Amino acid sequence: MAHLFEIPELLCLVCEHAQRPDLARLLTTSRRFFECATPVVWRVLPASAPRILLGLLPDADSHPHVNLSLIIAEDLIRDLQPLDAQSVVRFNIYAAHVRRVTRSQTRQSNIAWNTLLKLIDARPILPNLQSLRVSLAVLDRYIRRISVQVSILSIEPYLSPDLVEIDSTHDSDRYYYMEPQTLTQLVSRIAQVCPRLGSLKLSYSTGCTDVGHTGDLSQLASSLGRLHNLRAVRLGFVILDPEVLVALGSLPNLESLSVNESFTHRPWPGSDEALKIPSAPLPDTSFPSLWHLGINLNDGFELVHYIWGITALVRRLTSVSMHVFGGVTCTQICDFVSAIRKSSPLVTGLYIDCTKSLPIALFSPEVIGSLTQLPLQRLRLSGKDTPNNQGGGDHRLRLEFPSMEFLQIRGYALSFRDLAFIAEHMPKLQQLLVPVKLDVNWPSKHELHPLNLTPSLSQIRFHFLSAGTTQRNSTVASSEIPQEEIEAIAAGLHALWPSCVACVAYQNLRKDPKVSWTGRVNAELERLREVDGLDNTRTDIVPTYFSK
Repeated sequence: MAHLFEIPELLCLVCEHAQRPDLARLLTTSRRFFECATPVVWRVLPASAPRILLGLLPDADSHPHVNLSLIIAEDLIRDLQPLDAQSVVRFNIYAAHVRRVTRSQTRQSNIAWNTLLKLIDARPILPNLQSLRVSLAVLDRYIRRISVQVSILSIEPYLSPDLVEIDSTHDSDRYYYMEPQTLTQLVSRIAQVCPRLGSLKLSYSTGCTDVGHTGDLSQLASSLGRLHNLRAVRLGFVILDPEVLVALGSLPNLESLSVNESFTHRPWPGSDEALKIPSAPLPDTSFPSLWHLGINLNDGFELVHYIWGITALVRRLTSVSMHVFGGVTCTQICDFVSAIRKSSPLVTGLYIDCTKSLPIALFSPEVIGSLTQLPLQRLRLSGKDTPNNQGGGDHRLRLEFPSMEFLQIRGYALSFRDLAFIAEHMPKLQQLLVPVKLDVNWPSKHELHPLNLTPSLSQIRFHFLSAGTTQRNSTVASSEIPQEEIEAIAAGLHALWPSCVACVAYQNLRKDPKVSWTGRVNAELERLREVDGLDNTRTDIVPTYFSK
């Protein structure tokens, strides 16, 4: 009889469904299992990657400890010599399977990575790496500027012809800036080594000096123009330079473009640096594949007016996202939506994130009125409710979108009446991700009939994004909720979406051995559908935030 871990079909099933820690413990079960599971276990390494990789080398405990001070550790690392070929055999076996790695700039991470890079002299150190996530935020003489040396040295050991993604949009990089010369040299090096690169997302504030001047960007434009496989780009104001715009517009596969407003410098209106519409329009053939545009605003909306004045850039868009880090008013949101309606008529997906700004009434009549002018199918609204609305007030949400398929709301708790309005006016809704007030205002089973609800025929997947409260319990994350409250929640949802509604809790319940409260709600929903003679089968819907 064949050993279980020698049957290829069984091994494939185990590798597909088992958790990575379990697979790691089973690696030595058989040679065939090792060959099958190793690529799965080592494909993506966590932030502790350098320490994991150091553990593959001889005498790993003798290397500089990550808890040493950086000065002492650097002195010890400086004296290290590269290991011979025999000593790195084990490292090479596993390193060849790594496809994604994160290079952070913490003290412990820097010590571990610098040690590893000194002991292993092969470049690239991970020969088959496809995705590099790296932070470039290292202080240069106490100035929040990313230097040429730091930026290139941080990514040079990982660059390879197989690399398809470079992402340095780490939160710690948000308050740093990269001067044009630094950015130009960095992108030039990337273009030389990584011709297949498909995604380039650099730090939040790239392309500005400490006084805001951009200088000559022709070399940067030339380097970007050579990366013909680019599908996603995220940079700073340099994107809006005429030469850079032309280069990006010529890329045949560019689908997503994000512009970041600098935290360190902003051109003031009326100054010589103020944004102006290009005198010569871009060719009509520019940006042939671009469907998503993202903008990150720190102060003011001049960037919005500038971008939506470039017709060739925005006319084919089907998806737009905006993250606001400074102050914002309802009028500015309405102006933003109006610009989309006039210049990007094909937009069906919109994401507005104001969680990092001051509280704003995103559900005010003026904002909702402007949103309803767009043929939206996917909408994400994130913010912080204004004090006037935190006390509740049923029926605040009056979004009427007959074509809406995906709706996500964060920062605003919805009532049962809000859900009833959604069910009535969004007949095509498939995904609903919202915080819900499961309080005393949630109707009991006996209170539903007098409400004259209009049920929806759509099948939806319902994500509870916040714990909320139930009538008698402090949190709905507990599995100790009385059955009558579970039945009330299920009855209300069934009354709104009788065809099918499946509930998912936002909390990670994988480690909770108890039955989740949403599981109990789903069981009650299935019972109600059986009582009504409805089909309990449904097709799982994968959330789609932005799509064509």
